Amino acid sequence: MKFYHLALITLVFILLLAAPSSAQTQVWQYTALGDSLAAGLNDTQGGYVSRFRNHIQTDTGATVNVINRGVPGWTSADLLNALRTDESMRAQIANSQVVTWNISANDFQDVLERYSTGTCGGADNQDCARATVANFKTNWNAIIAQILSLRSPSNTIIRTMDNYNPAVNLLRSFGLFSVMKPYLEDINRFIILSSISNRISPALVYQAFNGINGELDAAQRGYISSDGIHPNNTGHDIIAAGFRATSYQPLVVPQSVFNLVLPITLVNENAGRATIVVNRLGNTSGAASVEYSTIDDLAPVPCAAPSAVFGPTGPAYSRCDYATTVDTLRFAAGETQKTFTIPIIDDVHAENSEEFTVRLTQPSGADIGVRPAASVRIIDNELRFEPPVILPNPILSNAFFVRMQYLDFLSREAETDGFNAWLGVLNRCSDVNNNPECDRVTVSSSFFRSQEFQLKGYFVYLFYKVSFGRLPLYAEVIRDMRRVTGETAEEVFAKRLAFANAWVGLPEFQERYSATLSPEAFVDKLLQATGVTLNGSVSRASLVNDLQTRTKTRAEALMAVVQHPSVDAREYNGAFVAMQYFGYLRRDPEETGYNDWLNYLNNNPTDARTMVKGFANSAEYQLRFGQAQ
Repeated sequence: MKFYHLALITLVFILLLAAPSSAQTQVWQYTALGDSLAAGLNDTQGGYVSRFRNHIQTDTGATVNVINRGVPGWTSADLLNALRTDESMRAQIANSQVVTWNISANDFQDVLERYSTGTCGGADNQDCARATVANFKTNWNAIIAQILSLRSPSNTIIRTMDNYNPAVNLLRSFGLFSVMKPYLEDINRFIILSSISNRISPALVYQAFNGINGELDAAQRGYISSDGIHPNNTGHDIIAAGFRATSYQPLVVPQSVFNLVLPITLVNENAGRATIVVNRLGNTSGAASVEYSTIDDLAPVPCAAPSAVFGPTGPAYSRCDYATTVDTLRFAAGETQKTFTIPIIDDVHAENSEEFTVRLTQPSGADIGVRPAASVRIIDNELRFEPPVILPNPILSNAFFVRMQYLDFLSREAETDGFNAWLGVLNRCSDVNNNPECDRVTVSSSFFRSQEFQLKGYFVYLFYKVSFGRLPLYAEVIRDMRRVTGETAEEVFAKRLAFANAWVGLPEFQERYSATLSPEAFVDKLLQATGVTLNGSVSRASLVNDLQTRTKTRAEALMAVVQHPSVDAREYNGAFVAMQYFGYLRRDPEETGYNDWLNYLNNNPTDARTMVKGFANSAEYQLRFGQAQ
């Protein structure tokens, strides 16, 4: 009996040794293309290419051999020429299971200099920038065509990336930032949309380096090397992580994946909403969820930006053309498809088609598939006349105004009963009658004072003020409001708690409130940021005791401060002013204007009408939707 067991064990051991492992049978060639960024200039670890190779090997068990064809100084024309004529490069790509590339920075090497010296051309001294953008787009499409003539997204991990801005603060100091930012964002938008339409997943590096609205300085954040241009180790880590986040499909297919069904969704401007379809493929036996969101272009350009700047299809803006949308799709076991909608705003600006991007993130119970992002193209419905005809501004319509109050201040579409009720108020008496019981000022003020706004917008606003002692940015508050928006009160309260739990895990919060702080130090630091003394049943002493006894978590203690009457009394007017900027103008307040209105409210506490009327009747508000009238 013992001999039999020994023989069996020996046989199994020999078979295991003889059987090739998946790692032994997977040997992938990885060809990296691009400029000095791909070449890993100034980086001893091989830049993002080497790091991405390491991620692939760790995550898949494959052996990955890198051929790095990055050449410092190359432009998109150089890369395109090599793809057409360099037979060695073409053969390497044709034999690769992984292909990545980056390019574009060197295309613009002389644009800044020519603009600074006034030799860029055109009435605005920007012709050379427009020409460079147009030339890059032509080259980019040709680069994709060359790569796809050699390898297919159906059997190859093909990835690219958008571009970061290495010197936000330096450009600001020379007055160049606001001039060049729209061109960078136009290129990045083009890279993302053209890649997605060709089934190529782009790594979203711009947002990772420069923040959601592109205004953070990457060097100040510690991502740029001493040369002021190329990434340091941290920067290359971030880029490699962006590539890693695109998954390894089609070579490695997760058990369950989420995909946006269409690479581009077409919607008429007057359709009211765009419907986006998400599929779940593979093993769907368990529950799963995924967050969806719009990628908003927050460039401070007029809503009726000249079409010539962007060509036949320009960018869509969340303050003018659609409403910022962020939420979570939850799939029950067995569910394979769900949809979500994005509100579309029917302005009367005569424009070309406009596009924005939606994406999937934060999967649970499944992975993100080969189409994590897609575009939505809004087809303009205004006729063009010569000379141009000025159409009535839709915001002058009561129905349009009421809908925008819901979208701007409650971050959702109106329910039928509520919409009809507010529309009825405005239809019964107009601003012409100057009746403070039912004019637009009263209606708009009611949205800010509503319980729903207090539970959502004011709640989010106070998290920034209480935690960091600062106003939230428009880009922050508008997305966070969506995160606590629900169809029922129960859903809103559940999302508020989830928001608070996620908040204390944010890097900015953890950096300010170290996990090593004692309960006393944690509470004191919170109160220092708010500048208030807590009175009543919730006090400093009670919060410290709750944290010491673990009756409350940090998130719950923070919520207790956020919702404290003393905080409300201090912050209410400031929030009222800020939300006029966020809601009506869809932008950050300018310091002087904000302080002037805040001083006015503080000195005239019963006259919020004057402030609301100023925003509701402002030319800037009307210009979101048409000509000021």
